[in-house]
Amino acid sequence: MSAMPSLFVSHGGPNVVVEPSEAHDYLKSIGGLVPRPKAIVLVSAHFETDGPVVVTDPAPGMIYDFGGFPDELYEMVYPAPGEPELAMRVAHLLADAGLNPRIAPKRGYDHGAWNTMILAFPAADIPIVQLSIDPRRDAAYHFSLGRTLAPLREEDILLVGSGHITHNLRAVFGAMRGGLANDPVMTQKVSAFTDWFAEKFAADDTKAILDWTKQAPYPAENHPTDEHLMPLFFAYGAAGEGGEGDSGARLAPVRLLRLGFVAVHLTVTRLRIHAANSKRFGGGGMRRLWLAWLNSVRAFRHLIAHEPAFRQEVAVLVPALPVAWAITQSMVGFLLLIGALLFLITVEALNTSVEKACDALTREFNPDIQLAKDCGSLAVLVAMLIAGGGWIFAAFRFFQGAPI
Repeated sequence: MSAMPSLFVSHGGPNVVVEPSEAHDYLKSIGGLVPRPKAIVLVSAHFETDGPVVVTDPAPGMIYDFGGFPDELYEMVYPAPGEPELAMRVAHLLADAGLNPRIAPKRGYDHGAWNTMILAFPAADIPIVQLSIDPRRDAAYHFSLGRTLAPLREEDILLVGSGHITHNLRAVFGAMRGGLANDPVMTQKVSAFTDWFAEKFAADDTKAILDWTKQAPYPAENHPTDEHLMPLFFAYGAAGEGGEGDSGARLAPVRLLRLGFVAVHLTVTRLRIHAANSKRFGGGGMRRLWLAWLNSVRAFRHLIAHEPAFRQEVAVLVPALPVAWAITQSMVGFLLLIGALLFLITVEALNTSVEKACDALTREFNPDIQLAKDCGSLAVLVAMLIAGGGWIFAAFRFFQGAPI
């Protein structure tokens, strides 16, 4: 009987679970690509610690470590059990290898874990043990984690690395802000990077793979920070020593690396399609204006539906129009009062964008992120004082018989 393969998957954003795509279909197919495992040891790029940490939680909860996605994603539950006994075996194997693991008695599934598993094994009846990455350590370290746990494959335990073959969100968001136009230079860099890994895996060139920061083309462009690539090296190490009769295990990272290609090319293709469709609105300037209008309408609708403070301020603006007209005698005075309310609404929208961006980074406490949110709240308070002060002054002048 052959050993269970090791797998690496690009887990995608949380919305891959609910939105039709080739990546969604591929993740759903994983359960049919491998024999049914007795248990799973999973390394997610979103579980970062100083040194290896093994989760012994018998019933992990959910971690919704993202922001700005459909509400239904925050209601999803993947109730796969933990396996404390296996977790302790993992810890002992790592300790025997001198890797000094620690134990986490409680930790839920982050989206690098559950949005992959909920598609691959939707019944949630296979126990999962989580193992962390160390973002301060290199490829060789994570390779050694996988190599240490490789014998578990002989016991029908599936070893999974969940990360991304490329992970430059700044480039993706930059392209979107630029009108969703395809960037041929970045596309070439992505292709060169992923093709290099496919070739090196096919040749089983471990030395080159572990030296990827120096030998792979465009490493910084594909991974400004490398935490999302570390699970790949775990899966590669977990594939074992290779050799005759073991080719399935050695080639598993190559085969499932194709998900990385799919996810990357879907992103690039989607950008290109939107850019092509927008050409019917004319040249670059008109296209940007049209896209800005569409984006603004989408943001306004979201804020009205989901942000009570924004909704209340817009509700105040409507009756404020005739009131401002009544208590002022000049157009300048009228515009100042209405402008103060619009300024407040604008600051509220910016504050919401700050909070969403911070939540997209992490929902765990971070002093810098908390400071950013506090600064946004301060800006709203200042805007409220400006608007309120202007209206109080205008009302005072009106009742004195000297409207502004």
